[in-house]
Order: sequence, then C-alpha cells, then structure tokens
Amino acid sequence: MRCATQDQGRTEICPANASYQVKFDPDQIKPDDLLTEAEADGYGAEKSEPVIATRIIEIPVLYNDP
Repeated sequence: MRCATQDQGRTEICPANASYQVKFDPDQIKPDDLLTEAEADGYGAEKSEPVIATRIIEIPVLYNDP
C-alpha cells in the first residue's frame, strides 16, 4: 500500500511474503473503502515484473547422527 498515515485511518501495516496485514480505525475509514484501495494497489503490483536477486546455499544435514 502507499504510505499509511493515521489521518487516512490506517494505523499500522505489517508486510509479509505474499500479503500484508493492515490495522485501521473503522471510525476514520470504512472497511470496504480500505479494501477497495488495497485491491487497487495490488492490481498495479500484479502487472509489474518481479525482481528477486537470489542465490542457492546448500547446507548438508545428517539425520540420525550417531
């Protein structure tokens, strides 16, 4: 989502791997309005190409180690 400020009704955003949790004040913004805004922001993200710089690290693991 765009920058969240308390005057927009959003008090906290907790991003995760494939989603985010939004804490908001329902007295300042209606849940349906917040959902519409979040879906509009997500639509733009779906159209962009993901850029993920990764590397593979192999860690040998021995189970039932004597």
